[in-house]
Amino acid sequence: DLITGQVEVAEMKEGLKRYAVIANNCWTVEGDESLGVAAIGALVNQTVNVRGVVPVVCVDFLQRLPLASELRAASTETQVAEQMLRLKRLSRQFGCPVLLNVAWHLPAAESSLPDELRPVENSSDVVLVLHSEEPESDVIRRLEITVLKNRSGRTGSLELEHRISEAR
Repeated sequence: DLITGQVEVAEMKEGLKRYAVIANNCWTVEGDESLGVAAIGALVNQTVNVRGVVPVVCVDFLQRLPLASELRAASTETQVAEQMLRLKRLSRQFGCPVLLNVAWHLPAAESSLPDELRPVENSSDVVLVLHSEEPESDVIRRLEITVLKNRSGRTGSLELEHRISEAR
């Protein structure tokens, strides 16, 4: 169990083997902030038709997805809800997992998402929150990953240490 840190080596190796299959179905499209959900769907469709595999879709930053003109004057909560609905439809249409990064500052003790991000929580199967504080030194930065929601399993927190000197 990853949250408690009790993962057997054999289980980890098996997980890495299964992940390799998923990783072979990942492609990166970078630097195009005009790429909306419809264009992502077209790329997924092309991948399915050409390669015969369903890719994993990773959206690095929800706030960078372009908004339809009718949403530009809407509240942040409405904008987020509509983007989440479109990503959920894409996931269901193609049967592909969608991983989404949302940048939002949350206090360390926060146990739920703010109202603006409620659509993210409602549409997601798993919600992870990464919290880090300013490093105490230039050697180690402490991180905490909190599983706020998990439709298929447990929730909880996992504390990590990021060794800055070993990062590349």
